[in-house]
Amino acid sequence: MTVLIDRAGLVGKNGDTHQGIYDVAYLKSIPHVTVTMASSKSIAAKLYEQSFEENKGIFCIRLSREHVGKDEEIEDIKLDYLRFLTLQEGSKELAVMGIGPAGRELYKLVANEKLDLTYFDPIYLYPIADEAVKGLLGYKNILIYDAYSTKEGFADSLSAKLMELGYKGNIIVKAVPSEFIASDSLVNQRSLGKLNPEEMLPLIKETLKK
Repeated sequence: MTVLIDRAGLVGKNGDTHQGIYDVAYLKSIPHVTVTMASSKSIAAKLYEQSFEENKGIFCIRLSREHVGKDEEIEDIKLDYLRFLTLQEGSKELAVMGIGPAGRELYKLVANEKLDLTYFDPIYLYPIADEAVKGLLGYKNILIYDAYSTKEGFADSLSAKLMELGYKGNIIVKAVPSEFIASDSLVNQRSLGKLNPEEMLPLIKETLKK
């Protein structure tokens, strides 16, 4: 079964009851489920193809409201099932896990400032594969930036898997507050947790200096 979710994350002025920030937390309790988050239309198209492959069970593809109507050319890309997509390889001081379109916006800021860190687009939020996480164990700090879910979603799953595999470093979680979010502009909603991409840069720079 393929499930398309077109209101993932905070949705701006779309009503107090329409915030798609809790779904990862409850969807991951379903047996044989895969939960994903597309950061581009090209990734969304590839995930849609993957969802019809044999033995994929219930395959959820999350899409952010602000990105659904965006005019974007679709390219043929390669995705390895349950593997995080590496956008930049850098020092072992910090690995950033930037989810969805906001994660890609933050990556552009990081690249523009030439910050020496490693940056991943997780894409596959659940289940968390051991082989995907083993590559993170050597990093001093791991920053999980999720402007589309509460910490009970991907952040808790990744943190638990890291601990299970013996991670000894520092985990920093920046996710949507676990509370009801009132209707407002998307920028204002994200500011509640300082989750706008530009608001993340000071934290990243501070972490790199430690």
